[in-house]
Amino acid sequence: MLGPLLVAGFVLVADASAALLGAAVVTLAGTSAVALGRVMRGWRPHPHDSHAKGLGPLRVSGFPALLVCVAGLGIAFGAAGVTVPAYATEYHRWRRGDAWPAPCSRCGGSAARPAASGSAPGRRRGT
Repeated sequence: MLGPLLVAGFVLVADASAALLGAAVVTLAGTSAVALGRVMRGWRPHPHDSHAKGLGPLRVSGFPALLVCVAGLGIAFGAAGVTVPAYATEYHRWRRGDAWPAPCSRCGGSAARPAASGSAPGRRRGT
C-alpha cells in the first residue's frame, strides 16, 4: 500500500526514471530484509519422501473452488485497474472533442473508432 505513494513522491520530486529507480531500490531492500531474516535462515526443506504425487493439492476437496474464486478476483481487480484509467483517458479526450464518447469505445466499435474519428495512431486531425 505504501508503494504507489512512494512512486508518486518520486515523480513529484524528480521524474519517472527516478521513480523507477527508487522503486527498484526499495524492492531490493525489502527483498533483502526478508531473505536475510531469522525465519528464512531457519527454513529447511521437507524430506524427499514427502513429495506430492499426481494432482497433489488439487485432490483436496474445496481447492479447485478456491482456485476459481482467486482467479475471478484476480480478473476483476486486474480489469478494474485497466478499465478505470482507460475510461478516464477516453472521457477526457471526448470532452476535448478529440474522440467519440468513451462508452462507444467499449461496445465493440473500438477498432473502428480511431479511423472514423481521424485519431488513428500516427495521423493528425485535419492533415
